[in-house]
Parts: sequence; C-alpha cells; structure tokens
Amino acid sequence: MVTSPVLSVQSDLELLQDKKIAVVYGPVSEEDGLYIRSVPREQWSLAHIMTTLTELGLSVTHVDPTASTFPEEIRAFDVAFLNVHGPFGEDGRIQGLLDYLSTPYTGSGVLAGSVGMDKLASKSVRGRGSEGRVRRTR
Repeated sequence: MVTSPVLSVQSDLELLQDKKIAVVYGPVSEEDGLYIRSVPREQWSLAHIMTTLTELGLSVTHVDPTASTFPEEIRAFDVAFLNVHGPFGEDGRIQGLLDYLSTPYTGSGVLAGSVGMDKLASKSVRGRGSEGRVRRTR
C-alpha cells in the first residue's frame, strides 16, 4: 500500500502538535555571521521557518546555539529544528551535544555530519575515492 505524501505530512504534524520545538539558529559559522550581518532580519531563513511552522499550528521558539545558556535552554524542548551551517552546525558537533542531552533533532546525525565535512573521510567511506569522478580517456 502506498501512503499519500499529504497523509504522511498530516500525521507528522499531528505528532508535533503538542511538542515544544526549538528552532536552532545563530552565527555558529563565519558564513552565518556574514549572512546575519548582510541580510535584513525579515529575510532570514529563520523568519520564514518560524512563520511556516507557526502557520502549521506548531509551538516554536528561536534558540541561539551561540548563547552561553544554550545547553540548559535546549533541554526545555521536545525537539530541535536545526538551521545551522558550517563548522559546529553541520559537522556533527551540535548533533553530538543534542544526542548527549537526549534532545531529538532534524537532519543528519553525528557520524554523517562529521564524515560529510571531511573530504578524506568521505572518500574513505565511499572506498578509494574513485566514485563520482569522471575518468578521462584519450
């Protein structure tokens, strides 16, 4: 039996209705810092995410991962919606912290993030690093 994507989204939303969701966003990387300084706040991806999740009837709060209170603050939430980039955001470190704090989160886990950010590790996991490269022939 094939499930309709609409029904899947509806059931996923029902699961989240009574949950407190932390939208994790802040300048954890140089890229994010530049983005925050150069883009008007109302155009930040954070604004769009918060608006969309709120319109879906979900309880969301922005939590800044660069705040010294982040580890204590994140514990008050049922799930973390990750919107962080670069080192600390996508390299498995914030995922490791959330795993340690037993806070479920969106996106890839620690291993996928750390391997994905390391070219040598990625090549090793793929095996010899030859997949995905075009071989030249004469």
